[in-house]
Amino acid sequence: MVDNKSDTREKLILVAIRMFAEQGFSGVSMRTINSAAGTKNSSAVHYHFGNKMGIIEAIMEKLNFQLRPLFDRLHDDLSQRMDDGDLTPEDMVMAIQLPYWV
Repeated sequence: MVDNKSDTREKLILVAIRMFAEQGFSGVSMRTINSAAGTKNSSAVHYHFGNKMGIIEAIMEKLNFQLRPLFDRLHDDLSQRMDDGDLTPEDMVMAIQLPYWV
């Protein structure tokens, strides 16, 4: 059975990520997220997240869940290379910059 509530929630999060990236946080209203997501309930964003900060928290949670394994592997690799004495300045720059690029 398909869980429509979680499907709607996920769709709202994905739409919000795209819209915030394109228009900035202050340039996007909860109403426009709702509309762009094509939800049938005009207050779906309020229902799922409460307010704009709630949707930001959900986005951060999603990104953390998806990116944490990548950063953990990077950290482990860098730690091992540091222990082996095989860490170059380029590796250090990459480790510092990667989170911003992602």
